[in-house]
Amino acid sequence: MSNHYFYLYDSTKWDWTVQATKKFMNGFKRFDTNFEQKEQVYVGVYGPTQVGKTTFILTLLGISPLYLNEIADKLRGGREKGKSATITCTIFERSSNHEFHIIWPTGEAFQCVHLDEVEKIMGNLRRKIYKNQSFSLEPLTIKVPSRFFNQQDVDTRIRDLSIIDLPGDDSKDSLEMLHVDKILKEYIARCKVCIIMEISSQMTALTKLDKEIVRDWQELPEQFRIVLTRSISNDSVMEKIDKGEIQSTAQLKAEYDYELGRVCENSPLQTRIYPLEFGDSWTDLKGRFPNVFSNAAVWVEELFSDLVDDLTRINSPEQEIKKLKSMERYIEKHQKEELEKLEILQQIATAEFSQQTIDVALYVKQLTKELKMLKDMQAFEKKWANRSYKLEYTASLPSWSNLQLYEKKSSYLKARYFGELEDLKDAATEIVNRLNDVAKESNRFQHNALRQFDLDESCFDRNLTLDYLVDRYFFESRYSEDREKALTQLKACVSHFDSWINSCIAENTRQIQDTIKQHQKICRLKQQDLKRLIETSINKVIEIEKNALDIQLANEEWTLDKERASQLDSFLMESYVTHANRLKQKLFDPKTELVEKWFVHFYWNVMKEQAKGLITNE
Repeated sequence: MSNHYFYLYDSTKWDWTVQATKKFMNGFKRFDTNFEQKEQVYVGVYGPTQVGKTTFILTLLGISPLYLNEIADKLRGGREKGKSATITCTIFERSSNHEFHIIWPTGEAFQCVHLDEVEKIMGNLRRKIYKNQSFSLEPLTIKVPSRFFNQQDVDTRIRDLSIIDLPGDDSKDSLEMLHVDKILKEYIARCKVCIIMEISSQMTALTKLDKEIVRDWQELPEQFRIVLTRSISNDSVMEKIDKGEIQSTAQLKAEYDYELGRVCENSPLQTRIYPLEFGDSWTDLKGRFPNVFSNAAVWVEELFSDLVDDLTRINSPEQEIKKLKSMERYIEKHQKEELEKLEILQQIATAEFSQQTIDVALYVKQLTKELKMLKDMQAFEKKWANRSYKLEYTASLPSWSNLQLYEKKSSYLKARYFGELEDLKDAATEIVNRLNDVAKESNRFQHNALRQFDLDESCFDRNLTLDYLVDRYFFESRYSEDREKALTQLKACVSHFDSWINSCIAENTRQIQDTIKQHQKICRLKQQDLKRLIETSINKVIEIEKNALDIQLANEEWTLDKERASQLDSFLMESYVTHANRLKQKLFDPKTELVEKWFVHFYWNVMKEQAKGLITNE
C-alpha cells in the first residue's frame, strides 16, 4: 500500500508547477512560446569550424584520451583539417557491442569494427550528399564501441543525454551553407540547452554571432552554456598559473567570467561558462608544460563534472521554471529589435511616399505641359487647314482688237508672255512665303516643327515656241493661235504650281496630324502612369497607416508580455495555494487512511521546499 502512495505522490509532486507554467505560457500576446522540443530532447553543441566540437562531445561521453584524437580524425571521413568535418547534425551514442554502428540520415545502417572502415563510410556519405545534393534534416547517428571508453570513469548520467554535434556555419561552400542553415534552425529549436563553443583567445566572436537562433545567449542564460576551448594553454592564463594567481577551479572560472563579461560589456554574466582543455592542445600541454598540466588537470576534470551535473538537470521542472524566469530580458531585447525593424520599415515607406509625391508632382507638370502642347497643335492644325493656298490667274494677254499696229508682232507676244510668267512666279513666291510664315509658328513645338519650302522653279521654267515664224502678224487668226498657245502655257504653270503647293500642304498636314497622334498617345500613357503612381501613393499611405498601427500594437503587446513575464511567481503562488488546499482537505478528511495522511504531510512539506526555492516574491 505504501508503495502505491509513494508512486502516486512522487509522480505528481511537480504538478503544481506544470499547471502554473501552462497557464502562464498561454497568455502571451507577442512572445513565441513554442520553444519546447518537437520530438526528442537534445543538448546542442554549436561553434565555428575547427573549434573542437566533435572532440569535446567524445570527451564528454567518456571516450578514453588514448583513442580520442584517432576517432575524431577518422570521423572526418578524409576531410582535410581546416574544413568542417560535420556534414550534418550528428548524434553520438555508446554501442552495446564491439562494433561501430553508423546510421545515415537516409536510414541506411552500417556496422564495422575498425576505424579505417569508419573513415571510408563517412567519406562515402559526404560524397553521396554532394553528388546527389540529397541533404536531409534527419540526424546521422554514430554508436561507438564500449572498448573505446574509460571503463572506470564512464559517467552513467551522460548516457541519458542526447548530445548532437551541429555543423559549423562558417563554411565557404554555398551549397553546404544552405544545408547547414536549415540544420541549425531545425535542431537548435529542439535543444533544451545549446552549448556555444569558442576558442578562449577569440571570445569577441561571441559578441558577433549573427544568427538569431544563437545570438540571444546572454538574454537566455538557462538555455545556453558557453564552453571555451584551449583555456589552459591560453598564454595569459598560463602566465597567471605560473605566478600562482590562479590556483583553483573557482579562480580559473572567475578569470574567464570576468574576461568574457568585459568583452561583452555585460558583467556579471548570467550564462554559465566552462573554460576547458582537451584534444591535441591538452596532449601538447601535458608534454611541454607538465607542471601546469598537473595543476590544471584537476580543474578541467572538475569543470567537466560540473558541466555533466548541469546538463543532467536541464529537463527538470525546477530548471524549466528558472528558464521561464529569464524571459523578461529576452522579451525586452526582442521588443526592441522588432520595434526597430518596424520603425525602419516605416521610415522606408515614408521615404518612398515622399519620393512618390515628388514623382506625382513631376508627372502632373509634364502632363500639363504635354496637354497644352497638344491643345496648341490641334489649334494650329485648324489654322493650317483653314488657309487657302492657290495661285489665281486671269488671262491678261491682249486680244487682236486691243493691239496697236506696232504691237502686232510675235516678239511682243513673247515679251508679254514672259512678263506674265514672272508675275505668276512672284505671286507663287508670295504664296510660298505665306505658307512658310505659318509653318514657322510650329517652331514652338520643338522637335516637331514643320518643314520650310523653297519655290519649285520648274513650275515656271516653260519657254514659248511659236509656229508662226514671221515676226509681224498680218492676220488675226495667226495671232489668236499663238496667243492661245501662250495662255495654255501660263495655265499649265498655274496648274503645276497648284499641284506642287498642295502636295507641300498635304505633307505638312500629315506631319502635324502624326505629331498630334503621337502626343495624344504620350498623354494617354502619362495619364495611365500618373493614375498608377497615384494608386501606388494611396497604397503607400495605407501601408504607412498600417505600419503605424503595427508599431502601436507591437509596443502594446510586447509591454503586456513583459509585464506577464514578471508575473510567473503569481501563477506559481496561485497554483501552490490550489494544490495545498487539496492536500489540506485530504489530510483532514476522516476517510483518509493513516498511511496516506503521512504521505500527504510528507509531500506537502516537499511542495513547501519546492516553493521556497522557486518563488522569489515576498
